[in-house]
This record gives sequence, C-alpha cells and structure tokens, in this order.
Amino acid sequence: MPQVNATAASDYRLAWEAWQRQVARLHGVLLDSEPIEPAAFKGLLNREARAWETYSAARRRLLGLGEFALPADPDANPFR
Repeated sequence: MPQVNATAASDYRLAWEAWQRQVARLHGVLLDSEPIEPAAFKGLLNREARAWETYSAARRRLLGLGEFALPADPDANPFR
C-alpha cells in the first residue's frame, strides 16, 4: 500500500464529507421532492458543484496527480 501524505488524506476526507452533504441535500430536493425556492435551488446546485470541484482537487492531490489549491471552507458562499 502506498504511503499517503497525512495532510492530503485529511483534505480528501473533509472534501468528500462536504461534497456528500451537498449531494444528500440535492437528492432530497430532486428525488424526495423536498420543497425549495428557485433561487435557493440555484444556490444548492452551485454549492454542490463547488464541493465536487474541491473534492476532485483533493482526490488528485491524494493520488499524487498534482498540487491544487483547496478552498478554506468548501461550504462557504464565495459571494459573501
């Protein structure tokens, strides 16, 4: 088993968990018909996309495919 950088592993785990929270919320709206306002739905889609990008960067870093900057808080709203 290859050795994994502890920081990369931690970043990966945090990014994975953040993305899964957003996917769970999105699934609630899309699959379970949870009510949501159109503007909130757009925000939800944007948060899920940003969380996926963060997860993808962390995954590449964990796999040694390059160094990528990760946002400080993947759940944060970049427009505030």
